[in-house]
Amino acid sequence: RVAGVETQEDLHKLAVAADAKAREADGLRCEFLLGDAREAMGESGPLEDASIIFAYHSPKDCCTWFAEFCATCLRPGCRVIYCDKLLEGPGLELIDRIEGVNPETGGNSTGLIYEVTRSARSG
Repeated sequence: RVAGVETQEDLHKLAVAADAKAREADGLRCEFLLGDAREAMGESGPLEDASIIFAYHSPKDCCTWFAEFCATCLRPGCRVIYCDKLLEGPGLELIDRIEGVNPETGGNSTGLIYEVTRSARSG
């Protein structure tokens, strides 16, 4: 299952449209939810069993919020791919990084890959 959460309605609509177009080409489907990521990926949320999370944020203050989100909502063992900015916080371990071209910026981006080593969901 491939799914995503978008918090902004206009971006959600773009994601759904892009998914429909891609589905015509390859037959794969991604489910996009509009709403609060903490609720969607937390315990009892529709994506509570997520094993890989990809996040792309542009505001600098999102790094702190997102690191806290990972340590609160995601299960230990979950992989988190975050673009271009380092996440710092307890329970996150940087395990790899991948460089690539980012056509949106006209330059390169770095995918930083983390593992959630402990979280509030550790039990």
